[in-house]
Amino acid sequence: MTRIPSPLIALAALTVPAALAAPTVEHDHSAVHDDAWWSAAVEQRQQHFVEVDWRAALDTGDESAGLIRRDRLPGLVGVYLVGTRAEWESKLTELEARLAEGRINCVVVDAKQAPGEICFPLPIPEEPRPELGLYVPPRGWDTAEGELWSPERLAWEIGAVHGYIQDFPGLVERLQSAGAYVIARVVVHYDGFLARYDPQGEARDYFAVKDSATSRAWIGHADSVWCDPFAEEAWDYHLAVALYCAESGVDEIQFDYIRFPTEGDVLNAYLPHAGGRGREWAVNAFLERAALVLGPSGVALSADVFGFSAFYEKYNPEGQDVEAMAQYLDALSPMNYPSHFGSGFYQGPGKTWRLLKDCAAILKGRLEDVRPAAPPVIDPRRSAAQALSALAHPGVHWREEAPPAFPGTRSACANRPFLQAFDLLAPSNFTGYIRDQVRGALAGGADGVLFWHANSSYGPLWPALAPHWRPLPPPLNPNPKAPPPTPVPPEVRGG
Repeated sequence: MTRIPSPLIALAALTVPAALAAPTVEHDHSAVHDDAWWSAAVEQRQQHFVEVDWRAALDTGDESAGLIRRDRLPGLVGVYLVGTRAEWESKLTELEARLAEGRINCVVVDAKQAPGEICFPLPIPEEPRPELGLYVPPRGWDTAEGELWSPERLAWEIGAVHGYIQDFPGLVERLQSAGAYVIARVVVHYDGFLARYDPQGEARDYFAVKDSATSRAWIGHADSVWCDPFAEEAWDYHLAVALYCAESGVDEIQFDYIRFPTEGDVLNAYLPHAGGRGREWAVNAFLERAALVLGPSGVALSADVFGFSAFYEKYNPEGQDVEAMAQYLDALSPMNYPSHFGSGFYQGPGKTWRLLKDCAAILKGRLEDVRPAAPPVIDPRRSAAQALSALAHPGVHWREEAPPAFPGTRSACANRPFLQAFDLLAPSNFTGYIRDQVRGALAGGADGVLFWHANSSYGPLWPALAPHWRPLPPPLNPNPKAPPPTPVPPEVRGG
């Protein structure tokens, strides 16, 4: 892992992607399979999990250490890099120059973006991953004997794989070589590709949030289609993307849209997979699963949350309870865009500074005593008939309530807000607007800041960030897949 410098903020003052060739997948659409075939396929995959000790294959080590093994992450100043522009040479050259100047030391790059597009050719592994669940192929799909239907194969079949980033590991290495701490952003439940998939081949939008009037996929704001966050069978699909990112050497995985839809005609939306469970359970159980799957890689985990989450503690319609989420995460990134709080939320002189300060201070106080959760316990006595749900998708039988916190002395989950780098409702003095946000966040105790612009256009941002930095030590538990640290020249180090 590269040694991460710390920029000091000045508080006082498409090229068209190449044609994407999907891997060859042999199938016979003319085949007609009856219920007996379907049942046999399910049983075969159940038996596979009975015979494979997948937890041992994870090599998790001492489980008493808990799921989260990092201390507080280094202070970061970063920008978001949209997947469609991530391999633009002009954009990469711009970021490399700003990294060299020390204006930033972090880049958040899309790996899976809304509405479910996987930004790179996701490889299909030759052997099934022991840490991920098994997927039964849809009816009519002719698979070789013993072949497993993997999440990666599913992504290609439903058309979710795009070629915006042809060489994702190479992009990660290039950014890290320039001095960046690289975060891979993975959009979770806002995924129209997966929501409409039906493993039984009957086009009933199996994983989708449903419309109560039509029983088909519910259409939300901006024609969005969402996966039901309660559908545990879909969780490992998202984690397959995150796992590949970890293997590609990223320093951190950042989950976005890890929530329920809140915009649009939500009164007519229903959740067919809920089973009487609360919304906070769905969000927290996914994160617990993610920590279990990704923990052995050493990659850090974070999540984006609503900016209002700092103020509203429980029972939010989006399902985000920040204290509970923080048990499984190294960092939280509330989206503290002043434009999204409304003109009447804070008023008067210094309202931007005061808003960001209060957002950071309140969230910091709520996270101060949160400790990582203990690892989940899987009951080995479950029958073979329950193997697919109990082992491939542990969320099916995980705790209905928040687990007890693991007793320890680790520092709290980091608070690293997203700030506004776009001009919606921004004053004419944009440089001052940026600096007011940074001043407020740092005064409230934020551990770093990230900047968001949907198109990654940061020309007006750079003048607000001072070209100066000093080195900080790397995180305590660096990602072993990342390249070795780059030595800091003595003239830069100051000694």
